[in-house]
Amino acid sequence: MAMHIVGPRLCSYKKNADTLLVGNASVISIYKRYVSENFNINNVNEWGLHQEVPVFVERGYNIHGIFEIDDKYLIVFGEKAIAILKDYKVLKIRYYRDWILSAFCVKNLEVILHFSTNSITILNIIEEEIITFKTKYSASLNFSTVALCSLFVSLKKDECYLYVGTCFGQILMFKPLEDLNVLGRFEGHHGMVFALNFVNDKLYSIGDDRSFRCWDINSQSEISCSYGHEFRPFSIAYCKTFDYHLTAGGDEMVCVWKWYDNETKPKLVQKLSIKGGTIYSMICFDRQLFLGTYHGGLIQLQLNDNILKGPSEEIEFEDSKLKIRGFNCLSGKNEFVIISSNGEVFLYDHLTKISEILLTDKDIRSDSLLISGSKKVVTVCTKTSVYFINIIKKNIYKESFDKTIMSTIWYNNSFFVSFVDGNVIVYNFSITPCKRFDIQMKPPTQITSALIIPNTSYIFIGQKNGCFFYINGNEDKKVYEAKEIFIYAHGKEAISDIFVKTINLTHIIYTIGKDGLVITWFFNPLLETKNVIPRTVISSSLEWPNSIYLFQNELYIGGFHSKYFQLFHLETGTKICEFECGGGHRAWSGRFIDSEIPYFDFSFISKGSLNRVMLNCNFVSILDNYLHTLQITTICAITPTHYLTGSVDTNIVLSEVYNFNNNSLKKQKVLQRINQHISTIYDIKCIKQENEETSTIYVITVGGKGEILFWKCCVDEGPIFLSHLHTFKFDEDLRVLGLQIMVNETITSDINIIPLITILSDGSIKLLEWNIESKTTTILDNYIEDVNWMYSKLDKINNTSFASIGTDGNLYIFEITNDMKINKVKTIFIERAGLSSLAAYNASLICVGSESGTLHIIYQGVKVTEIRYHASTLTGITVIDTNKLYHIFSVSLDCRIGHYIFNSGFGSVGFENGKVLSISDPSNIIFNKKTLISIGAGVEHINIDYFIKDFVKK
Repeated sequence: MAMHIVGPRLCSYKKNADTLLVGNASVISIYKRYVSENFNINNVNEWGLHQEVPVFVERGYNIHGIFEIDDKYLIVFGEKAIAILKDYKVLKIRYYRDWILSAFCVKNLEVILHFSTNSITILNIIEEEIITFKTKYSASLNFSTVALCSLFVSLKKDECYLYVGTCFGQILMFKPLEDLNVLGRFEGHHGMVFALNFVNDKLYSIGDDRSFRCWDINSQSEISCSYGHEFRPFSIAYCKTFDYHLTAGGDEMVCVWKWYDNETKPKLVQKLSIKGGTIYSMICFDRQLFLGTYHGGLIQLQLNDNILKGPSEEIEFEDSKLKIRGFNCLSGKNEFVIISSNGEVFLYDHLTKISEILLTDKDIRSDSLLISGSKKVVTVCTKTSVYFINIIKKNIYKESFDKTIMSTIWYNNSFFVSFVDGNVIVYNFSITPCKRFDIQMKPPTQITSALIIPNTSYIFIGQKNGCFFYINGNEDKKVYEAKEIFIYAHGKEAISDIFVKTINLTHIIYTIGKDGLVITWFFNPLLETKNVIPRTVISSSLEWPNSIYLFQNELYIGGFHSKYFQLFHLETGTKICEFECGGGHRAWSGRFIDSEIPYFDFSFISKGSLNRVMLNCNFVSILDNYLHTLQITTICAITPTHYLTGSVDTNIVLSEVYNFNNNSLKKQKVLQRINQHISTIYDIKCIKQENEETSTIYVITVGGKGEILFWKCCVDEGPIFLSHLHTFKFDEDLRVLGLQIMVNETITSDINIIPLITILSDGSIKLLEWNIESKTTTILDNYIEDVNWMYSKLDKINNTSFASIGTDGNLYIFEITNDMKINKVKTIFIERAGLSSLAAYNASLICVGSESGTLHIIYQGVKVTEIRYHASTLTGITVIDTNKLYHIFSVSLDCRIGHYIFNSGFGSVGFENGKVLSISDPSNIIFNKKTLISIGAGVEHINIDYFIKDFVKK
């Protein structure tokens, strides 16, 4: 049976205050709320996956609705089936020929169903020794328009209304328990109606015209029509806590609407961008909004009643003419240290209005006021000196130098000062006595950010020219020099912040640049090779990204875009708060405040005045990862538990399937998401290079725009991740449709020349040579026939021969000659319908799938048989050899897996069994570690024991 599914989350149900049920394809995922004490100030309510209940896995029906009945049964319906559960165990499933749009409890143990064929059925739940359904009544409603959605509403006991959204924009009203005729029509939508909601005696709808409409149910008239989405909205919900109406859909946006007094239509108060794919389900728990996406993501979002937690305020002083040039916030919420235009450094308590001058020096630079991580020491500098001011004891220490200071930085309790001659002095006050490091930079450059990895002496420094470097402070030296310089890591734009996350003694470094990018780096000081390796490039969505914040185990990016300060959730790209402050050319300070309702405390200078505002935040957390936001086109297993997937969304995703919750559940965790391709990714292949001590996996990805990207994956040391090596691009702007590596899957360290075969959309086959050591790629041969068709799929037979299928309906066998030329050996006609999939298991057995759904078997160079199970294009094939029998598995656009057995002795193939998939648009299938993995709109893992009992691979 299905071991793990990342599929459509089309519905959700609030069982109680601490239990959330979410449909995940054909499975119910049960999430529980628990209290975490991971954070210092407040206990934080978190949600975690508690249990998964397979419901319609056998037939692959997606779950569309969940509700309770009689406080003990759970009713689940999806596509063409309805099930009753008790204590999360399936008691009975009833299947239908027609699509179920909605279901509702009309009486005790009585359920009414509405079908897409405009019929209704009332079911009684019979409580006998075996719980079952019994049909009480069935009838057809008197209308013929195609129904797309429906909603049952009960305003009084034993009364039931049915609202039906149609494909032409009408919404029809019925009383199905009393009359089968249309009782009311709501007309206004220009196109299909996708979802309905009923709140406070008003009907709400969203449709293909992207409108959000409100209706009067008594007069069947339209109250309001509003627009906010850029693409079709598919989901609608209501937040009672803030009286918000919420709509979401294909534009990955959540529109937050609110009715205000004396308004004729709801106002769009917020528009939240959620980068997780098309949103199909929403539900609110108090102020928490849970979003389910079509491609398997489940995201939690905190809602707020206002963008501002409190009104924006200007910090007032006794001297109204005082001009502030710089400031910093102290530990207390109302305490500031300030530099005025006349060179005064003073403390100010906004609550008591008391100020205290600490220092006066007209030569102090206004941009030099900085504060230590402990909030106990403040520094300011002149051209050649630094003042250290102890805020608690009011002590001042002045350090003078014989050269010009270029810039100063605090990182936690370490102070960095750089000079025009390239010298950098680091004072580490975390160590007693204070330790000093002298670093020489070449060429001299202003430093803009710094980092010391906790519990180590590794010091990283970012520069204004986009470079960064590090030193090892454990080495006993008078003057340190950079161990490794990363030139123009962010182009030539300044690196504004450096951040580190440590996992099992290995470190992930984040650098933010003024180029708008966040780059992550893997740092392992124990590696013999390059210590810092580039990992992932992420767009920050900001014009001037400035700082990384870690809050409640989530990373956020703060900075400026135009005249706004903005905060984004790093992984999803969700903008959690925004404030118009005039832009980034000003002194500012920001920090998260972990109160009962957390917020962001933002202070800034505007026209010489100090202003402060408390910003409510739409905090984001991911309960379950999505892999991609569009169809997955290719998959490659690099270890028994780690997978690489490519997609139409141009991302490469490295994920891990792991056991948790005492090994009773499986989850698929995203380890790395890379957006380096500029077009669709069509194929991913890997090889493993081993030596006596370590092993390295090399990965090659191909896609549109003629791109071939080469990657290195380290699996022996630290966390597994991909590091980009280099890119090869064909001169022509063509799609690279397939790739094969013409060597063994595992090679020794002395092999550095790798032959590659690629097929391109111009109908050519190219033989390439990749040099691992020099990181170069050379075209050795170009094979093309003068025909009006192209090769669509490619598979390796052995290290010197390969097979390809063409859009002309033929299978072609090629070999690579000793002088590295491509030579066509054989042409085998398959069929004219068009060939769509290929699996060359060995020199003897080749399987070909076609657009007609037929599986063709070629054995010993001859087509020996064919079989048809699928009703649509066959998109993927994989073969498993067991005890002289070949087990062949196929997937098709009809969303089914087919299982066949080929007997080579008799040359015959027989159909064994099939299974309906829970994911749509399947594009391929692979076999890895007793698991069949199908990809498409999601990923579905199925244990091979479902098809082959007592499986033993040959």
